[in-house]
Amino acid sequence: MRTEELTNAASKVFKPPSSRWLRFALALLVAAVCLWAMVGAWRAGASRLLTYHARAARLLAQADEAVETAPHDPEARSARALVLLNNRDLAAALAEYERAAALRPRDYLLWLELGRARDRANDAAGALAAMEQSARLAPAYAQPRWHLGNVLFRAGRFEEGFVEMRRAAFGDASLLPGLIDLAWNVSGDDPAVVEQLIQPERASWHTALAKYFAGRGRAAEALAQFRAAGGIREEDRQALVKELLAARRYAEAYEVWAAKGGAGDRGAGAESSRVHDGGFADRMARDNSGFGWRPAQDADALRISLDKTAPRSGAQSLRVDFNGSPGSPMLTQLIVVAPETRYRLSFGARTEDVVTGGPPFVGVSDAGGEQQVTLARSESFEKNSGGWREYTVEFTTGKTTSAVVLSLAREDCGGGPCPIFGRLWLDDFEIREAK
Repeated sequence: MRTEELTNAASKVFKPPSSRWLRFALALLVAAVCLWAMVGAWRAGASRLLTYHARAARLLAQADEAVETAPHDPEARSARALVLLNNRDLAAALAEYERAAALRPRDYLLWLELGRARDRANDAAGALAAMEQSARLAPAYAQPRWHLGNVLFRAGRFEEGFVEMRRAAFGDASLLPGLIDLAWNVSGDDPAVVEQLIQPERASWHTALAKYFAGRGRAAEALAQFRAAGGIREEDRQALVKELLAARRYAEAYEVWAAKGGAGDRGAGAESSRVHDGGFADRMARDNSGFGWRPAQDADALRISLDKTAPRSGAQSLRVDFNGSPGSPMLTQLIVVAPETRYRLSFGARTEDVVTGGPPFVGVSDAGGEQQVTLARSESFEKNSGGWREYTVEFTTGKTTSAVVLSLAREDCGGGPCPIFGRLWLDDFEIREAK
């Protein structure tokens, strides 16, 4: 009986908590956890905001406050390191980058920043270790490999450096021009060494080398890279033609230009006719920067069009309507020729009511000099030809002549305004070697 009494008394003293008290305690715990999370989120948000402003404004005070607010945030540490680096406090910046990388060891970007900071501090071994870690963490990213390659290159490990930089350029094509330029500088201006260092495996790389070599005046090597590319984009082809023309390498430029598939009558008949579209069978291109017909852009005083009415041969001829004072030349074409060779130019022309003090004619000049030297010209066209008339002009190229400019020009009026009115038709241009 004594035992039962004791048990009943104990149960009255130590009454188990009710479910109401359990719910209250659980609610307090949840509220505490939420408050702790809110404070943490606020601190993190405040730190990120301060970090953003510190990076943007490069203010050390804000960077310090960001670190004090969230001392274990690698972004805050990295931002403070950047500001310190900007303030030329390299030692303190390195310490912050070290802390940031330790706080987030799987972040390739933090290792990259640490490596660059060590590189600025002339710590070659430390920079290399950090760059290698960055590349291991992000093997497919271009920037870690590019910086790693630079560190290796400056350490005298040229082959390893170019291996890494090539990998980077494969991932980011914008790095390729810099890589080619570096290869050129270390090659002693030797295109063969450059090609060996770059090891082009893509058509775009061959194209980049072609444009670079052309810009350096190495036309033969540029053409070899163009051929190796096996077909390039139209804008790249035009850029390469422009580079080769600027270097006055006309034969190479023509091969690249003709590769667009628009060489017209310079295909099968190239051995007998060097004028592109001499019969005006193709559409006239107003923006032709290569070897086709290039009409002047003077719509007020000059109208150049293709005319199907009464051509000399074929389906159409070229019609020129004069109505003012156009400049000279009014129509040109660049033509590849051989040096010290005699040629005969022939073409047909007819005129109607041409009135002017400076009548038109067709001329041929050497394209190679700073000022084009006239090699030959036709007689001036008459006011009314009464139908088609054939013209023949012979000229001999010089020792260094590799291209000539065929042009429709005008006689000099002797100063002052010189209007011209009337109509001119041209057809059947052809250049042959004179036997």
